Formats: sequence, structure tokens, C-alpha cells
Amino acid sequence: MHEGPRGAAENVGTELKATHAVVRTNPVTGWKSIFAVGPAAERINGVTDEESKRLLDWFLDLVWRNHDLQVRLRWKNKNDIAIWDNRSVFHTATFDYLGYGERFGNRAVGMGEKAYFDHRSSSRRGALGLPQMND
Repeated sequence: MHEGPRGAAENVGTELKATHAVVRTNPVTGWKSIFAVGPAAERINGVTDEESKRLLDWFLDLVWRNHDLQVRLRWKNKNDIAIWDNRSVFHTATFDYLGYGERFGNRAVGMGEKAYFDHRSSSRRGALGLPQMND
């Protein structure tokens, strides 16, 4: 792992730690999204360990069980490309490619801003005029 500076002044060394808001605002769309999903989310500060585990499990369950929130890309040729906005997307590989040979890919990562939450931000549903889940 590269130990020198990687963009932000605090982003040096080999010990990678970060604290992020659970809900963050996408600075382009202004929409709120849940940021605490996946294996890197260890705990939610300000709640008990049990509450933290239940919330993190619930967030992950929302992604896994809601197929309308998922995209599965089937790579068709070596020139296929996938681009997503890491500020609003949880992504992971699936392991249904075993037996098809070696996989190879290039990764390009842009320098992003520090995650933040703006209390004036709206949900995607609200911004699109869709009924809210509690309506």
C-alpha cells in the first residue's frame, strides 16, 4: 500500500480510519443517502453496540432484499466499462463467475469531497415527487 499522501492531508500511512455521517448529502443531486453500508462500516457512534449492530444489519438488509435497488452488470466484452457515484451507491462483486477464468480490471478513483450531511437535503423520492414510504 502506498504510504505517502493520497490527496487529503489526513490520508497518509497504512492505517486507514474514517468517521462518516450515517446519512450524507450528495453535493450534485442534493439527495440524502445512507452511507453506513458494507463491511467497512464497523459501528454507529452515539448509540449502544446493540443498536449499532441492528441499524447496520437493517441498512444492509435493505440493499440485499430490494432487487429494485440493484443493478447487475453482465460483462459482454473486454471494452465494457462501469461507472458509478460512490457517494450514493453501495457496490460489491458477486461470486457467480467462478470457473470462468481469471478476472482483470482497472480502477480509476477520483478525488472526492469530505462526506457531509445538509439537513435541508431531500430524499430521492421527495425530489422526484414520489410518495414517501410512510404516506
